[in-house]
Amino acid sequence: EKLIFSNFCKLCERVSCSHDRKVKIRVLKEYINSLRSKCPNANFHILLRFLLPHLDRDRGAYGIKEHNLAKIYIRILDLPKEGKDATMLLNFRNPTNTAAYDLTTDFAEVAYWILKNRCGDTTNIHLGEVNNCLDRLAEEHAGHNPRAVDDILIELLRKMSALEQKWLMRLILKSMRLGLGNKILLDIYHPDSMELFDVSNSLRKVSTLLKDPNIRLHEMEISLFEPFRPMLSERCDISKMDFTGEYFIDEKLDGERFQIHFKDGKFKYFSRNGFEFTDNYGEDKESGYYTSLLAGQIKQGVQSFILDGEMMGWHTNRQCFVTKGNNIDVKKLRVGDAVQSCFCAFDIVYYNGSVLTNKPLVDRLKILESVFEPLKGVIVHTPRFTVNKNEDILKALNTAIDNHLEGIVLKEPKSLYKANSRNSGWYKIKPEYSDGALVELDLLIIGGYYGDGKRKGNVNQFLLGLARSNEGGNFQQYSSLCRVGSGYTILELSELLAKLNPHWHKFRPGKVPDFLLLAKEKPDIWIEPSKSNVLQVKASEVVRSDLYHFGYTLRFPRVEKVRYDKCWNDCLTTHSFAEIVKEYSAKLTYGHVKKKRNAEGGLIDQTASNTPLNVKKIGDLFIGKEICILTGNSVITKSALEVLVLEQGGTVVNVPGVQTYCVIAGDMNVRVKNVIAAKKHIVTSPKWLQDCVDMIKLIPFQQNIVLSAPQRKKIAMAKRAKLDDTNTEDMTSLRSMIERIPVPNEGYPTLTDKVVLELEHELFGERSPYSIFRGVHAFFYKKSEEYNFMSTQEIIFKFHAGIIDETVTETTNYVVVLDKSGVRLSQVKDFCEKCPSKQFIIVHKSWIMDCCAQKKLIDFNSYIITL
Repeated sequence: EKLIFSNFCKLCERVSCSHDRKVKIRVLKEYINSLRSKCPNANFHILLRFLLPHLDRDRGAYGIKEHNLAKIYIRILDLPKEGKDATMLLNFRNPTNTAAYDLTTDFAEVAYWILKNRCGDTTNIHLGEVNNCLDRLAEEHAGHNPRAVDDILIELLRKMSALEQKWLMRLILKSMRLGLGNKILLDIYHPDSMELFDVSNSLRKVSTLLKDPNIRLHEMEISLFEPFRPMLSERCDISKMDFTGEYFIDEKLDGERFQIHFKDGKFKYFSRNGFEFTDNYGEDKESGYYTSLLAGQIKQGVQSFILDGEMMGWHTNRQCFVTKGNNIDVKKLRVGDAVQSCFCAFDIVYYNGSVLTNKPLVDRLKILESVFEPLKGVIVHTPRFTVNKNEDILKALNTAIDNHLEGIVLKEPKSLYKANSRNSGWYKIKPEYSDGALVELDLLIIGGYYGDGKRKGNVNQFLLGLARSNEGGNFQQYSSLCRVGSGYTILELSELLAKLNPHWHKFRPGKVPDFLLLAKEKPDIWIEPSKSNVLQVKASEVVRSDLYHFGYTLRFPRVEKVRYDKCWNDCLTTHSFAEIVKEYSAKLTYGHVKKKRNAEGGLIDQTASNTPLNVKKIGDLFIGKEICILTGNSVITKSALEVLVLEQGGTVVNVPGVQTYCVIAGDMNVRVKNVIAAKKHIVTSPKWLQDCVDMIKLIPFQQNIVLSAPQRKKIAMAKRAKLDDTNTEDMTSLRSMIERIPVPNEGYPTLTDKVVLELEHELFGERSPYSIFRGVHAFFYKKSEEYNFMSTQEIIFKFHAGIIDETVTETTNYVVVLDKSGVRLSQVKDFCEKCPSKQFIIVHKSWIMDCCAQKKLIDFNSYIITL
């Protein structure tokens, strides 16, 4: 039975518009089950590739992104280039261009509103026809025939309604936006779909093998000439590791993960994501330069294999590997280039008709040795050696750092090969995975990028730069260095954008400001340095790049904090950064990673202390007593307490032991809490030690100042408390009890609006319906003779956490017009013109009431009073 495309579009629209994930899943399940009941033996390949176009590996690329698609539709529809509709299509991410339609989704949604009055009604075109058109699009793109691409789109435009065009665009852009992940969509089709796709990377194979959801696929096999998701390595912090036994260590290579399939003289090449690059390398020794070299290295008796490894760039003149940081794409290297492709094999999963995934790594490596003869610059074995203890692993990592390598990969010799698994016995160790191994850089925001999806229309990434001085030593230009979009929370980003948003300028290629030094990477918007902010950024390493003006860029940058305390001209300079590059040899690490303290489990010197050894003894109060000082407090420091013990003949230790008389703890930390919880020692406050010294006698431990004690000690203290004559001991005063309450060094925390908003976001997923105006400032415009008391709107606004401004200031967001009898607009206009700030919006009082009724901040556009 032929599936009508319009019905498919209505299904997608229903799923996309639903906010309940359970409803989305139910609707899709009912649709697929209905199709199965009508056609039990049907192949659902087309349906799967329509629901998951980004996972489709059978069809080539269309070569069409949003900007290209916008130009094509402007040309097809003959839209005026400077007209409103053309502007909306070309600048769909800019919120000012789509505000009139209240569009907050994507390009397809914007195009839908433009096409709505230009397209006909729903047609009976079926999925097969659309699928054929998409095949033709991919073929014409591969044939470099843009005119034919236009013809195909014109043909579809004439046949389809606006809704059908909307979902066609999403198919072309490979972003269906259904609100469901890959796993859920595949599970809806068959419970084993995801597992099979992981090892095959083929929707065709999923639809062919898994037709009946009641028949499970119990065993997955890796097949020749079918790509699969390779086994992955788990991240490991070397400072926290504790490996025992024998391990293999491979060099961590900085290339492209590849798999090579071979049988009877035929080769196929696949990337880690399942894309085929056989055309780039050659199917046999007659059709490709690289394959002609590789074929000559295959040993006699080898009929078939699948190799897993890294495709690297080999510099023929320097006789060494080059990294991806040098902007080398190993998939596009040509004959005669100084850099040629070289495959570094580190595993084999298929050999002479047998799948090897169930064999341990040590056995697979023996088979790998018999497959090919290594040749520099063509195919080699990944450098590997065996270690037996942690010190050898640490030494290997530091050697990798010295050799400017990415790191090392640790592998269990008995590990099985598990496709797409990250927790199966392989561990990658890089310097940046270790605590304290990275440098933090203060960089200036010089540009911004609009986001997609939920962040559409909002800046969510920044272009960062370095200050560059002129001959006079002044910083008048800024050199682009990197792009960053992670490390901050939504609230932190919102707070930063609130400061930056008024100062953004649209980037125009022909009108680049003089201070902005750019290369290939261009921002969507830019900002003047004096209006900008400094970000503290952490990165794993610095690599060469021609995308940015400085010639280098940061790898895996992330924001540590926004430096509001720093002035815009306090950012890092080009000279200082060049020194960092030179000092760390292009690696942003503090040299070698050090072995963690007491790594071999040796005894710690319990008498070790930071207290000076030349403390003069002045008494015998603590003679023969071993006292452990953990922390001091706001009254007396740890060092001062240690001096008191040493002056009175005592012994100070850092770790409590069997002979320890007592433990002194002031400020709380994790270590103190652990000692208290153990209940092996008497833990008391610094006041006990000070009182002993002041009174020159050992004061018995009292329950009111003891934080913890062994059970027998507690019983003894309780008996002593009953026998003590209360007339001979001072009673604990209320003041002393209050003094014992620990106060944080920074004082008790206060709940700022930012903190409360973050808490509400965690609780409600958005603003609380009980404090919808939190953080909003409003000035209520009214005639003083009519209002000698708060209006209903003011009471509601304040009750819902709004802030009422007595006068209009720079923080005022809204001016609310209240007067029931009507206000002349000229009066409001005169008032507003006298205000020092013009950043507010003038709205009618009904906006307050409607927000309250709907229990959320609603769009204010329809409530704006135009002067």
